[in-house]
Amino acid sequence: MRNPNRNYDVIIVGAGAAGCLFSRNLALAGYSVCLVEKRDRNKLSHDWWDAVEKSIFDKVSITYPEDDELWKGGECIIQSPLNLLQVKLDPFPYHEQLDRRKFNLRLLREAIDAGVEFFDKTMVRGPLIEDESDTIIGIHIQDLDPISANLVVDCSGYEGIIRSHIPFKTNFDKKIRREDTMLTYREMREKKPSGSYPDEIIITSKNKGISAAHFNQDKYAEFFGAHADLSSIKVTPKEMAYELLEKYEDKCGKEILKGGYETPVPFRRALDSFVANGLMIIGDAACQTNTRTGEGVASSLYAAMIASNAAIRAFENESIKKEDLWQYNVEYHRSKLNQVFSSSDIVGKILFTLSEEEVEYILTNDIMDIRDYFKSIEGTEKLTVEIIKKEKYRPKISVRSKILAHLATLADLPSKEEEMQKLCREYPEEYNPDTFNIWREKMNNCYIVRYDLDK
Repeated sequence: MRNPNRNYDVIIVGAGAAGCLFSRNLALAGYSVCLVEKRDRNKLSHDWWDAVEKSIFDKVSITYPEDDELWKGGECIIQSPLNLLQVKLDPFPYHEQLDRRKFNLRLLREAIDAGVEFFDKTMVRGPLIEDESDTIIGIHIQDLDPISANLVVDCSGYEGIIRSHIPFKTNFDKKIRREDTMLTYREMREKKPSGSYPDEIIITSKNKGISAAHFNQDKYAEFFGAHADLSSIKVTPKEMAYELLEKYEDKCGKEILKGGYETPVPFRRALDSFVANGLMIIGDAACQTNTRTGEGVASSLYAAMIASNAAIRAFENESIKKEDLWQYNVEYHRSKLNQVFSSSDIVGKILFTLSEEEVEYILTNDIMDIRDYFKSIEGTEKLTVEIIKKEKYRPKISVRSKILAHLATLADLPSKEEEMQKLCREYPEEYNPDTFNIWREKMNNCYIVRYDLDK
């Protein structure tokens, strides 16, 4: 380590998009910043793309991506699980397909140019704790002495290496439940020259997840599988992707050029709090992901901007306690983005627990327009799209009673979504244990319980 005292104003664990942006902002504000990453600097992030809202770059003061940082989008076909329905989804006008690795490396260069000390291939084991005050005061490094800091920021992704190893009581979940985890698999192969290629195919709710085949890029054919509940996998994401690969094997080569591995992502609403004494949590580590798609680059950047502003204010006030960092919670939880992601979690918790037969009934009877589930709200003033069409919800008596009973939960969805959005807007302005716990309980009560009628 180049810092002789091994003491910084801020240590950030994880050099993904959020970690790099937060590091850059704090360094530009004049603070000593250490950014630690377990991977090699040239292998940051995933070697594929994510859909990112175009507006995010201006919001967080990042230069708009160059052409080589962007991939091509296009129309896609959404298919129901039993393939009785196929609908076309137009390209999202407010999105770019962002090359995650190239973009991440550019953000890292900006952080280093701002004065951040960066250390890759450095394994963090957990937080350094001041036991008397339940305060994070640094990090433990594999085979090295601890490094101390006034503020530690966990941007380590799903693993949450700091979050998950905190020994004292917190206001957030330290572990992400397997039921709230999406396991994904993605690979890209060379796209063979062909007279024609199919539109992008997205199969929803088959095998409790989503699978897709993409042919929009000039060089790559891409195959994707995701299972929405890690506790109940019967068909793996790779097997889901390979079902489509076998169907289109004449369109691609045999060698995997990008991806080719599984990765877990949080698939739930954001943590109820992102702060503790001396600690902030950002990105996947804070479950700040899109609860419809699992994507999280744009939301992580947005959270990093809010968090860096809150951290600078706390440093100026010379206190890094939970109460001083609380404004980060308030701004993120009350945001339009979080209101959408939180309320969508209610829908997802139902949609991905229904049987394929139940989902097929919903879609083919026009109770739900699946295009609305994937639709972006960017560029509109709406917080929700019409997921469930209440006037269409009149299940026929011929449907099995068990399906009827399960689908009855859908009638409560609109009111539950509105209730959760209202609670997001009412996130406690200041930290008070009693007020916060009442708010948290109300949020949890928004979820609709699905009863197992076989017992």
